Amino acid sequence: MMGDYNDIHRWHWYARLFGFRQAFFHSQMIAGQCMSRLPAPDPQKSQRLDLWLKGRVYFNSDVSLRAAIVENFNSFALMLRCNERPVILGRWGNADARTMSTI
Repeated sequence: MMGDYNDIHRWHWYARLFGFRQAFFHSQMIAGQCMSRLPAPDPQKSQRLDLWLKGRVYFNSDVSLRAAIVENFNSFALMLRCNERPVILGRWGNADARTMSTI
């Protein structure tokens, strides 16, 4: 976890001081891991990433990644196996005039 010096992402005892049950991964790192398993958009074009962070991914969590291509975007959801609710939802693809106008 280079570059992140917040100890709630490193030590269980420290995370518990702030009311978390244990240390958990950085959401941006987990999103990047999800994206690395998806087909990459055209690198010559502008890209758009929409993320909804809905929960935490604690160390040693059992997760699954669900993905589909919807309207030319990689849509994905990271699920904890013990929960039906996704912890991260995302959509990633090439941006065009239509998709950029919805920002």
